[in-house]
Amino acid sequence: MSKSPEELDHTPLTFGKYKGMTPSEVAEIEPTYLRWMYEEVKNKPTCSELLYRDCAGKKSPQVKVWRKPEDRAPKTGAHIKNHFDDMDDDIPF
Repeated sequence: MSKSPEELDHTPLTFGKYKGMTPSEVAEIEPTYLRWMYEEVKNKPTCSELLYRDCAGKKSPQVKVWRKPEDRAPKTGAHIKNHFDDMDDDIPF
């Protein structure tokens, strides 16, 4: 039995990272995931076309991207140039 679009948008998902949440709830949290799901999941209806179109122009909230440790600035101060390196002096050390 096929569900109406309204029922589909309020039926908990049975797969994916938002399993147990409804498409309407996912649309509020991560509209880009809902768009992906609508376009890529072919074996079952995931949400209504109306909800999909509503999410079409929305972006998901910004997620902080963690950089790899080697991309971060060193914490030791080694990146700061030592101003004594360029001095010509007669100090024997």
